[in-house]
Amino acid sequence: MDVDFEGVIRDFRAIFSRYLFAPSFHANWEKPVKQPIPRLSGSSETRKLAVILATGVLVCALSVVGAAQVTQAPTQNATTENGVADPDKTTVDSDQTQNKSTGDAATGAKPASEKKLSRWFELQTATLTARYRFTEDNHGDTSTNAIQHQEVFRGRFKFDAAGRYSLNATVGSGNQFIGSWNNTGAGTGQVMTNLYLKHLFLSAQPVTGIEIQYGGLGLLRGESSEITSYDNDGYIVGERVSLKIPKRLFFDEISVTYAYLGDLNRPDLNKRYHRLQQSNYHQFLVSKKFGPRVAASADYTFQSGVETLRQAVKLDIHEAKLIDALRYEDYERLDVHPAYGFALVGEKRLNKRFTMTGGYAHIDRFYGGLNADRFNFGHRAFLLAAYAVIPEFTVSSFFDVAVNHTYAESNRFRFEVLFSYDLVKGLKRSGIL
Repeated sequence: MDVDFEGVIRDFRAIFSRYLFAPSFHANWEKPVKQPIPRLSGSSETRKLAVILATGVLVCALSVVGAAQVTQAPTQNATTENGVADPDKTTVDSDQTQNKSTGDAATGAKPASEKKLSRWFELQTATLTARYRFTEDNHGDTSTNAIQHQEVFRGRFKFDAAGRYSLNATVGSGNQFIGSWNNTGAGTGQVMTNLYLKHLFLSAQPVTGIEIQYGGLGLLRGESSEITSYDNDGYIVGERVSLKIPKRLFFDEISVTYAYLGDLNRPDLNKRYHRLQQSNYHQFLVSKKFGPRVAASADYTFQSGVETLRQAVKLDIHEAKLIDALRYEDYERLDVHPAYGFALVGEKRLNKRFTMTGGYAHIDRFYGGLNADRFNFGHRAFLLAAYAVIPEFTVSSFFDVAVNHTYAESNRFRFEVLFSYDLVKGLKRSGIL
């Protein structure tokens, strides 16, 4: 039996907008799609029933399997180190992991062969994700209706046992600065299978609290997210110095980055090494935790002549019945179309497995398109729901919609369903890592 996902999404969208938004907001939603979208035939009621039943059976089956396998409480999934669920993906936040050093503390005795391997190599991230994505522009035309996949692998080679000196690498899918997804060929878009070496840098910690990085790096955001900063999939080429000596310098982290940001459609680092001799991106960032409940950061960024200030604060308010964590972030562009934007994000963990994140964001139309591709620019309300079937397997759904729009937008409405597997957690639970 054939299923038309586009029809199901259109019905869902109409119901959602009917109760939450004014009729004028979704007046154009029922316009016919101008470009033919690959679809499969079948009656409307049959298609909707098939999708509902298939989704229900899948979630129930995975829940039964997870309940049978899990004997301990699952760890919280789809969250960043900021304590608020990542609204753009269910994989680990790219810059926060790839640019930090990880200790070698073991949780238990390991065979000699495993200890020998971990002495030299550390696998930090290995995630496999599939998603269904539907987007619609402000004219009511379907821009994306496809099934995609994402692979991200991150690790480091340690020159010394303590890991003070290491070679760090990230290999992943996606052929753009703001994209880490490959098309499967099902729906819109051509088949994509390439994996790229996106980051490769040397890290040195000559003394405790001082780290130097050189090569193909990710971007630092502090407590800001990719909504008001740069996309999690972004990359730069250059050098960074980080000071983490709060007892002497007050701030928990002071980082300075000089690099080149560009080649937006050339993620392969092998074709970007020559940029080490150029620099068009400077960042000065500080961050500070004020006890266990408050964390804040601020940074000044210079990119190709454009100066921008960013600030963010995260609050842990888990005693509140409504939300567990709240994050506010904003930016001010000082020149070249001066403007202001912000995002307010809240998270609620309903139980040990189910987490919901939602919020509102405003990004000005001249921002530049290098922030999260889910948001890009405009006024947006969004919602992310994530369910941990087992600690390493998460099912999530993302929805966002533009409101009060006054200019053309390619992603006025967006809906996604994601299935993500954390290979590192799986290997650790099986005792391999």
